Amino acid sequence: MRGTRQPSNCASGHEADAWLRAGGSGHRRRQRTLRGLVRAQSAGGMALVVATAVALAWANGPWQHSYDEVWGRPARLWLVGGAVPDVRAWIDQGLLTVFFLVAGLEIGRERVAGGLRSVRRAALPVLGAAGGMVGTAAVYVLAVHGGPGARGWGVPMATDIAFSLGALAVLGEAVPEGLRLFLLTLAIADDVGSVVVLAVGYATTVHVLPLLGAVAVVLAVAACRRWLAHPAWYALATAGSWVLLALAGIEPPLAGAFVGVLVPMTGRTGAARPPGLRLEARLAPVSAFAVLPLFALANAGVTVRAGLLGSTGALAVFLAVVVARVAGKTLGITGTAVLSARARVGRLPPDTGWAQLVGGSAMAAVGFTVPLLFANVAFGDRPDLLSATKAALVVASVVAFAIGAPVLAAAWRFPRRSASPRAQGHSGAGASPCR
Repeated sequence: MRGTRQPSNCASGHEADAWLRAGGSGHRRRQRTLRGLVRAQSAGGMALVVATAVALAWANGPWQHSYDEVWGRPARLWLVGGAVPDVRAWIDQGLLTVFFLVAGLEIGRERVAGGLRSVRRAALPVLGAAGGMVGTAAVYVLAVHGGPGARGWGVPMATDIAFSLGALAVLGEAVPEGLRLFLLTLAIADDVGSVVVLAVGYATTVHVLPLLGAVAVVLAVAACRRWLAHPAWYALATAGSWVLLALAGIEPPLAGAFVGVLVPMTGRTGAARPPGLRLEARLAPVSAFAVLPLFALANAGVTVRAGLLGSTGALAVFLAVVVARVAGKTLGITGTAVLSARARVGRLPPDTGWAQLVGGSAMAAVGFTVPLLFANVAFGDRPDLLSATKAALVVASVVAFAIGAPVLAAAWRFPRRSASPRAQGHSGAGASPCR
């Protein structure tokens, strides 16, 4: 961009570039909004860490009995019967819709003006996301050897955007900007896969008529979005499809993702902001600093006690989740990226070497927002397996950070040894890391 200050990172740079080309006098305010969205994602990871620590301390401290009393308090609603019976379920099934709506908005924004806007640019992170998901599922299935934990194959698959970016933010300048963009795009592509897996792989009894109603709402939004300029229309569509999905027997928070990807991210020349960016600017901080920390506070409290892994299948699930989450993500993403680069389907960002890719792939295993949602669906009838899964996700996050952080730090200190020849060939003096 000429005549304007570059945003602080590549993700916001690509988005701001496309946005500023739309014209209008409010370009500085637009840049601030985009930078704020990225900062919210990174800082939201810190808020999640704090909420997780509080939940663990609460569940294991002097007031541990009050933990389940608070979050298990009855809170039924006549509209959806007993589908969401308590406070924790309302957070998981209700408030988490905001998170999925923001994820859908991010997918739409990246598709228009970010890492998903061209097949060539999106190839490596999208294929990496697929490799990471398949790798974790395969490792889990091999590790658990069937039994009562077999249904948890989807738990370790999803990448946590807020946690992963928050972990990268801790390392500061040791993380190349190209790697941040790579992981951001990978996590967004991962969200798409997670939505599909959750809707298809974990649906039990599906009621056809409400499902058709939800599909009709989404199709109506797709057909009319050209004329729906106010964000309130999309909020209304999300609420309507949420109710219909709940009645259909499909996870209702997915309504947010289905509607979010349809909100327009472009507008007329001179317009202040497209409706998608307006809605994302309002909801991203709410999701990062309220919804996700509250979700972690209500779900991450695992009481560490004797016999936690003593029930049938609990130890197998714990080990399978840890190994699949760490090894499956790291090897799946890295291996797919290597094969894709060798086949010239995609290539590494110009400022990122193979060592950084390995460290970044490990960082993709940090976090548990969507994996916890999978766990609640898979093991809702087995509290012992659910507790083992929660403990495994926390341990896996710590292990993944302990692996990824030193690798990225070493690659930053010794760039000549860690960078790939292709990456070094593109990183001359004055080269932009966002090119």
